[in-house]
Amino acid sequence: MNEQEMQFADPEWRPLEDGMVQARQEPYVPQPINRGPREPAMWQTGASAPPSDAPPIQPGPYAGGYAPQQERGRQYGVPGRKSRNPWFLIIVILIGFSVMSGGLFSRPGSGPDHSPFGKSWMHPAPQLFVVGTSSVPTIVIHGQSGHIHVNRGLDTDKVMVDASNKDAVQYNKDSNQLTVNDSSEDLTVTVPGNATLQINTQSGNIDVQGVDGQMVLVSNSGTIHVEHGTLKGQSILKSDSGSVSFNGLLDPNGSYQFESASGKVDVTLPANASFHVDASTNTGSIKSDFSSVVVQQGGSNGGQAHGDVGNQPRPMVTLTTNNGEIHLHQAS
Repeated sequence: MNEQEMQFADPEWRPLEDGMVQARQEPYVPQPINRGPREPAMWQTGASAPPSDAPPIQPGPYAGGYAPQQERGRQYGVPGRKSRNPWFLIIVILIGFSVMSGGLFSRPGSGPDHSPFGKSWMHPAPQLFVVGTSSVPTIVIHGQSGHIHVNRGLDTDKVMVDASNKDAVQYNKDSNQLTVNDSSEDLTVTVPGNATLQINTQSGNIDVQGVDGQMVLVSNSGTIHVEHGTLKGQSILKSDSGSVSFNGLLDPNGSYQFESASGKVDVTLPANASFHVDASTNTGSIKSDFSSVVVQQGGSNGGQAHGDVGNQPRPMVTLTTNNGEIHLHQAS
């Protein structure tokens, strides 16, 4: 282009210098306001935006500037820390404390009631035995230092033995007789209401509730207590150095002996009971609520008491202690 043509050209137009290639002028495309850095580049040269079903966003009236638009499909915020359930920590602490203190498992052992982690502290299930009903069942218990509790059951042919450690208890059943050998465990035995009891212990106490039958209960140094039952046959309640107490009924066709070497003898009978009593003590006193019983007190040398109460038949009642008191009560 010559100088004459240059005079009529656009003032902003300049000829290209040698070696330069003229760049293609792109049309101006408006950019979105406050576009985020994570938004994909949709405004590239020569490419059109993908079709969208959403209606176009119409800008609102300008009043102090446009508010930044939230990126569609994403939400950004400060990540929060997930809280831990406090009950989870409490349970973990309790389990750990139980394991360390031996609350779940004890020292290792062997036998059918032991777990792989040691002997379980769970109470073993009671042992159930079936006795015949053709005759009166007899329960024989040999104990050492454990206490023996005998209760009346509802079944006439079943005996249930509950021991804290059944490995220390041996059983022998022969027809209508069940024999229980206990080393040192406490026993709770549920028997038929008419069972015959033969129980002896070294130092354990004997407690019988609600049984109507013949009883021979002997303890070297434990106490003997029977109530809410009826003594039958040739019954003996005896302790060498423990107290003996009875509160119940007497079958008129039997004889009954209550004896302690150095303990108290306490017997309570109904006001309408019939019996003959002989009582003696070497160094203790004798008291009777029955007016027909004559007490001969010997002071420091002890005393004696004799008498007939009620009508015939009168079973024999013997109360004896070497060094203790004798009380014969009338039930109210």
